[in-house]
Amino acid sequence: MFHTKAWGVWLLAALAPFLLTKNPFYLLLAIFLVSVNYAALARHNPARQPWTLLLQLGLVFATISVLFNVLWVSAGATRLATLPALRLTFGQSVVQIGGAITLESITYGLTQALAMFGILITLATFNLGVDHYALLRNAPRFLYQSALVLSIGVTFIPQMLVAQREIREAQMLRGHRFRALRDMPPLFVVLLAEGLERSITLAESMSARGLGGQYVYSSRATTVLQTLVVIALSALIVGVVALNYLTEKIIGALFVTCGCGML
Repeated sequence: MFHTKAWGVWLLAALAPFLLTKNPFYLLLAIFLVSVNYAALARHNPARQPWTLLLQLGLVFATISVLFNVLWVSAGATRLATLPALRLTFGQSVVQIGGAITLESITYGLTQALAMFGILITLATFNLGVDHYALLRNAPRFLYQSALVLSIGVTFIPQMLVAQREIREAQMLRGHRFRALRDMPPLFVVLLAEGLERSITLAESMSARGLGGQYVYSSRATTVLQTLVVIALSALIVGVVALNYLTEKIIGALFVTCGCGML
């Protein structure tokens, strides 16, 4: 188990290719490297099965996104085939389904699907390896008002997946078998109730420990904090204006970086 801050740095570095590039080679390479980490963590992790199901669902949504992009977008110069076009009129807007299938639309849909699946498997790997409660303990003190909501948001998916596995195993022991979609309501209804109960219990426990309480700063510290916030926001405004209107973009980038750092 690596340090929580190391996992935070890993998450930012792993998400960067999927957010900054649409090159299929880099996306496939990043997915491969993250998949190696996921396989190593999932080998002895009891939560691997629910996350594997979630990744399979992500593959389904990625495939659907490619199909929608091919059917709805006919942009591009390289035509591969032509489908019958169906035009729908909504007031002043006209939506076309079908038409020309282009190589560019397929390529764009595949790159978008790769990026989406890469983000999903990165978050799955992060949740398998990180200690969520240690992650919350490392949150800055000035985020105390948001820590309660943050704690529920960060731990909701892992707790929901654990509850799903426990409920599914309990219902299978009672003789319930999941064969089709109509067999899913007994699982989801109990899962919803269990998720709400766990979220309320977590919120009450965090509140009982004083996490949502008001932190009292001294008058001097309050003045310093307010002054830094004003200066940081002013630097951000100057940086944004400089990036849009000045030729030397480095000045605007410098002000934006300083403003974010002060915040």
